[in-house]
Amino acid sequence: MDIVIEAVAVPVVDTSQPGEARRAATAMAKQLGFEEAALGRVAVVATEAATNIVKHGEGGEVLLRPLQEDGECGIELLALDRGPGMANLAESRLDGVSRSGTAGTGLGAIARMADVHDMYSPLGHGTALLARI
Repeated sequence: MDIVIEAVAVPVVDTSQPGEARRAATAMAKQLGFEEAALGRVAVVATEAATNIVKHGEGGEVLLRPLQEDGECGIELLALDRGPGMANLAESRLDGVSRSGTAGTGLGAIARMADVHDMYSPLGHGTALLARI
């Protein structure tokens, strides 16, 4: 009998909530049987995505859903915010680029840790970040 794992939505509007997103993502990954290294990757991606929502996105949410197909398991994370968007997505993905005085490694870490990732960020309309692990 297959275990049904429900999708989860984690609101992210203040600095305490990236931890909630990380805990929800790692709990889902554990239910899916992820190994320790993959659990770490999930934790980094969820934390960085949610932290960016708080720092740059004027609030939003992290949506998590299990991926199960042909015996393979994964997690899909969709981070949505209501911020100003990014003028230059390519530049924003580079390590060391920050508009808020941080280290500027969050989007690069997501790119390195996720098996699939993409972003959509029209100016004035928020950002959507997709990551699959």
